[in-house]
Amino acid sequence: MERANLKASLIAVATVLCAASLAYPQLYGEDILPPNVFLRLAPHIPTPVLQVTAERTHSGWVLLLDTENWTFSDLCAQEKKGQLVGHAHIYLNDQKIGTTYLPIFYLDHLPKGEHTISVSLRATDHRIIVTNSGTILAHTTITQS
Repeated sequence: MERANLKASLIAVATVLCAASLAYPQLYGEDILPPNVFLRLAPHIPTPVLQVTAERTHSGWVLLLDTENWTFSDLCAQEKKGQLVGHAHIYLNDQKIGTTYLPIFYLDHLPKGEHTISVSLRATDHRIIVTNSGTILAHTTITQS
């Protein structure tokens, strides 16, 4: 019984933290985000820019992650020559499907229909990067026929 309560509590905490990360632009100015979950961008580091595009291949899809002021890496370093270093979390229809340490990610065949792909840049320690305008996210839509 205790194990089920612990699991329910952990899910509730994760839900609150995810909601806080999405609502961050409305909360800016208040120091309520825990530093062990969020990495507040230092003023001297340029804000990363992220764009994602999807291209069809013979066996699925390839996501191309175009970034500025960002270096993909699996090394445990927070900065590289004044830029953030880290990886990206990939979401398919709001469910995490993978992590990439490169500016490219392959998707196998998808079910027919329209799918939303979201990409979130993360620090090497998996913290959510927060800027004055919110978290660093990019989206694209794939239509599988």
